[in-house]
Amino acid sequence: RLVYGIDSYGLTCGHLQTLDGRTMDFTELKNTYYLNPLELLEISNIPYAKKVCVAECPEVPTCTTFPCTVDEMFVCPYYALADNDLYGKIAGVDDIDTSYYDQLATIPDDTATADQTAFIAELSGLGITWVDDFLAATVSGATVTGGYYQLTSQFPGKGPCYPVYIKTADFFNR
Repeated sequence: RLVYGIDSYGLTCGHLQTLDGRTMDFTELKNTYYLNPLELLEISNIPYAKKVCVAECPEVPTCTTFPCTVDEMFVCPYYALADNDLYGKIAGVDDIDTSYYDQLATIPDDTATADQTAFIAELSGLGITWVDDFLAATVSGATVTGGYYQLTSQFPGKGPCYPVYIKTADFFNR
């Protein structure tokens, strides 16, 4: 018997689920998608790799410039369970939405945390023009804008969303 995949939170894709008192309807989300394919390079990481349930796996990346800012080229963890305490900061995003990269820009300005300040310093030291331009537009003193979250999403595992840099394929389809 074939079964649906399971995400990082132990929730079965393709079924109605409950987590932390929230009912999440995954009936249309039948595919398991690994957010960071780099985690799959070592077999020992596969059980621990971050994954979510999605309706369709992302298509072949279509970004022609870097940094990529095309919403479809990013997959995010479920909004209700997103890192960086994002939940509640973006209006109109459903709890199980995994496509909210565009809406990251709408996050209100906030004081940078110590981790964010350290990452900003790390990025500033790279001397890469597009990174410097992005930082100039999204960081002001000790304040970060929503665009900061879009910038960090360019680097797998550093932002709230993950870029789709490689082709994905359906595997173990029913």
